[in-house]
Amino acid sequence: NFFGKILISLYINIALRFVFIFADKIIVLTQSYIDILTKYGVPLKSIVVIPNATDFNVSLESKSLSENSPYINLLANGRVDHQKNYHFMFRCLALLKAKGVNFRLSIVSKGRMQDDLEKYAETLGITENIIWLGRVYGEELEKVYATADIFLHTALFEGFATVLIEAMAKGLPICATRVLGVKDVVKHDFNGLLSSFNEEEFVANLQKVIQHKDLYRTFSQNNLITVGQYKWTNIIDATTTIYSNL
Repeated sequence: NFFGKILISLYINIALRFVFIFADKIIVLTQSYIDILTKYGVPLKSIVVIPNATDFNVSLESKSLSENSPYINLLANGRVDHQKNYHFMFRCLALLKAKGVNFRLSIVSKGRMQDDLEKYAETLGITENIIWLGRVYGEELEKVYATADIFLHTALFEGFATVLIEAMAKGLPICATRVLGVKDVVKHDFNGLLSSFNEEEFVANLQKVIQHKDLYRTFSQNNLITVGQYKWTNIIDATTTIYSNL
């Protein structure tokens, strides 16, 4: 409401500015956050980028799409809420289906919007294409990633989406929206494709990954090569070094 917006503005422009400027060191999750902090007058020497990590086992071989599979295995992992923007994802999938692509989308996790989304999927005519897996953990979760073909992520914003580096560990090409917290992890035309919140653009990217097998394999290989930077040992070493130097 009106008063809430005033309080948020005061918090962002006064309280946060005070905290940032007087911090000895600020750890951010991706490169893009540096641009935000410099607007507060924070010197670059005070900012360090340390991303999240994954303990997923990295696949030994890159993936390729099976010619014998009757459908494309899509995967999404994230809370079923407004931030993850599943309504947009479902509209994209309805368009993908209209273009004649046979697919299954497995959704990991639960959330307060699931009932609403199930009704939305029925309205769009994609109910039979959606598999609700609920919360999955450990080795079972790794198997879910390993059996998927492409990872989808349509969030409105992110701090750092660990699910992206989980997908990278299994060599999954990624189709995602170009937002803060995602665009530094998913490099467009390197390990996946990014789009705006436009259904036609997102689906065109998805079709490109499906139809161009060499591109698919390249994205998979690049993910397996670069995911090593997100090992827990690297993250722990970087973090403890900062504290020691302070």
